[in-house]
Amino acid sequence: MADPVMMWPGYQIDIAQDGQWVESGMPERDPDWKMVDENGHGHFVDKNGELPTLRWVAQPCSMGHGDDCDSEGYFECLLCGEVISPGTRTPKPFYVAGMTTYTLTTETSTYEFGPTQWDALQAAIGATIESTLAEYCVKRTYGVA
Repeated sequence: MADPVMMWPGYQIDIAQDGQWVESGMPERDPDWKMVDENGHGHFVDKNGELPTLRWVAQPCSMGHGDDCDSEGYFECLLCGEVISPGTRTPKPFYVAGMTTYTLTTETSTYEFGPTQWDALQAAIGATIESTLAEYCVKRTYGVA
């Protein structure tokens, strides 16, 4: 949770967002992978994550998924047909953001809002958090009304 922000004298807002880091045990294609096959043909991963010098050869599905299953198979060189196993790596963990909550504390009460409620409150008072804070800081710093 970030430090609370003073909006106006006697009012503060706490913004909290839960979430979690997700790790996958499934390998992903290594974008830096390169190799030369037995016949001297170079293979690599292009900038779009594709393998332009290889073709996927689908094998009949051994899991009973039917004819439309193409998840089993292998890559082969487009020029010579040599079977190639592109390099993989362990994927980096990534953060999945959760719910954001806004807690507005006044001198007498505390109010909690979800994102939809907070957006409605901002619309009702005609200001965003950023513009309200900026206006408050300018007024406080420079005495501008």
